[in-house]
Amino acid sequence: MSEDGSEAGSNGSGLISCPDSDADTGPFGAPPSALEGEAEDLMVSQQVVLFVEMLEDAYEALLQREITPEVVPGTTAVLIRFPVPGPVRAVLRCEDRLLLFIKFEHRPGGWAVPRVSLAPSQERDFSVVTQFWRSQAQPPSTDQTTLCYTKALLLAIANDMDVAFLMDRPGLAAERVRDRISVQDENFAGVFRMPMDVKKVDVEVAEIVGEAMGVMGGRMVRNAVLRAVDVVEGNLRRLGERCYLCGTRHRPQPEVPVPLPCCNYLCRFRSCNTMYVNLYSEIKSRPLVVQLLMRLAHSAISSYRAEIIFTPTPPGLEMRSLQMLFSQLPTVEDMSACENEASIKAAIQEQGKRTRESSSTTVELSSCNSSLYKLLWWIIMNIPNYISEVPLDEHPAIMEEIQSHPVEGGTPLDTAGSLPPSIRAFKITSHLTSLNRTFLELRALHGSAYAFHGSPQENWYSLLKHGMRNMSDEGDYRVHGAAHGKGVYLARSYRKALRYASGELSIVGVVEVVKMPQLGQWDKGWCIVVPEAECISIKYILVEGSKL
Repeated sequence: MSEDGSEAGSNGSGLISCPDSDADTGPFGAPPSALEGEAEDLMVSQQVVLFVEMLEDAYEALLQREITPEVVPGTTAVLIRFPVPGPVRAVLRCEDRLLLFIKFEHRPGGWAVPRVSLAPSQERDFSVVTQFWRSQAQPPSTDQTTLCYTKALLLAIANDMDVAFLMDRPGLAAERVRDRISVQDENFAGVFRMPMDVKKVDVEVAEIVGEAMGVMGGRMVRNAVLRAVDVVEGNLRRLGERCYLCGTRHRPQPEVPVPLPCCNYLCRFRSCNTMYVNLYSEIKSRPLVVQLLMRLAHSAISSYRAEIIFTPTPPGLEMRSLQMLFSQLPTVEDMSACENEASIKAAIQEQGKRTRESSSTTVELSSCNSSLYKLLWWIIMNIPNYISEVPLDEHPAIMEEIQSHPVEGGTPLDTAGSLPPSIRAFKITSHLTSLNRTFLELRALHGSAYAFHGSPQENWYSLLKHGMRNMSDEGDYRVHGAAHGKGVYLARSYRKALRYASGELSIVGVVEVVKMPQLGQWDKGWCIVVPEAECISIKYILVEGSKL
C-alpha cells in the first residue's frame, strides 16, 4: 500500500512503486511498439536491472533515514519524499516532506549525474508518473516567490550533483564548476570584464568543490542512490547558506534561510531567470527601505555618470529608457495600499497609463507595463546586501556601539544620547562574498573601529550594490580629488563626512575599519585613507532629508 492507501506495485525487494494504471504501456509510459528497437529495449532492461540491484543495496540505509523510494515501474527513475527541516518548510511552504523525482542513467564507466526535478521528465510521456503526480504530488505552493525558491533549490542540487558524481574525475568536476563561474558568452564577457584572473578562479573553484562535498558531510558513498540522497538532504539542511548558482558560501549567512545569488555580477545577472522578488511583501515589510532604494536608483539614473554608476542595467532595458520609465512608477505610499502582488501590478499599470496619456508617448502599453515591473523588481533584487530600517527605540544602542569604538582621535557623532530625530538609520547586512569574507577574517585578527564616509546621493545605490572600493585610479568613478593618496577616504566625525554628502538626501555611511598594523600610516590628520577595500565594511547608513 502507498502512503495514501492505494495499491502499489512491488519489485520483489520491498520497494514501493507508483500505482500502475496502464499495464500495456512500455517502460517510459509509451506502448512497447513505440520503442525504437530491440537493441534499445535490451539496453533499458539492463539499466533497470542494475538500478534495482543498486536500490536493494541502498534500501535498508534509506529506511533508517525514514526515506521510502517509490520506483517508476520499468525505468531507472524514482520518487522520493525527503524530510524537510522546520525553517525550510516555512520558506518552501511545504509539508514535512518534499517529493522529488530523480532520474538515473547508466553509461559506460558508471552512473551519470542524475536529474532531479519537482515534476516528471518531459523527454517522454511518463503517463504512470504523471497520474501519480497529479493525484498526490503537486508542487509545494502556487505562490510565485515560493516556486522560485524551490527552483533555486533544484539548481543548487543539480550543481552539487555535478561535483558529487564526478569526484573520481576531479579535473572534470573542477571544469564544470569553472564553467559556472566564468563567462562563456561573449555578450556577457564585455559587461563583466571576464575571464577572471586564473589563480583567483582556481581558488574559487577549489572552495566551491569543497562546499559541495561539505553538503554531503564530507563523505563519498559508492552507491549512486545514496549519493544523490546525500546531496538533496544536504541542500535542504543548508538552504540559503550558499549561492544557488555557483555554490560559493555566503559570509555572513543571510538572516533568513532563502536561496540567494552571491555578489558575482554574472550570478546576479543570471538570477533574473530564476529568482523572484515579491514586491508586495517587500513593500509591506520594508516600505522605507524600498522608498530609499527607489530614490537612490533614480538619482543614479538621472546622473550624467549613469552609465558608470548604474550598471549593468535591467536585462532588456537600455539606460536611455530608464529615466522615462521611472517617471511612470507609483509611489511607495500608493503601492502600500495594495492587497496583493496582483494589485501591485495593477497599480503600476494604472500609474503608467496615466503618465503616458499626459505625456502623449507612443510606447506600446503591454511592453511598458512589463518594463515598469521589471525595473522596480531589479532595483530591489540587484542589491546583494540586506537593508533594514533601525527602529527609533534602538537608536541609543547604535549610538553606544559607535561611540564606544571610534577610530583613534574620532569624535563619532558630535551629539549626545541619541541620534537627532531628523536622521533615519539603516542597518546593512553584507553578503558581498569575497570582500566580506576577507574583512571578517581580518577583523577577527585585529579588531575594528568606526569612521564615516560621505558621498553624493547618486553614488549610494552603487555603494550598496558593490561595497566600498578604492576607485582612485578610476577617473570616471572618482568625484573628488586624491590629495592624500589613493584609497577610500574616511572621516573621524559625522559632521566632517556630511560635507561630502550632497543631494536631496544627505547620506553618511558608518564604516567599520579593521585596525590593521598600518592604520597609523593611513592616518592623514583630518581623514583616514584606506587603500585596501577588504579592510572596510559599511555597517549603517544615516540619512537626513525631508524627502525620504
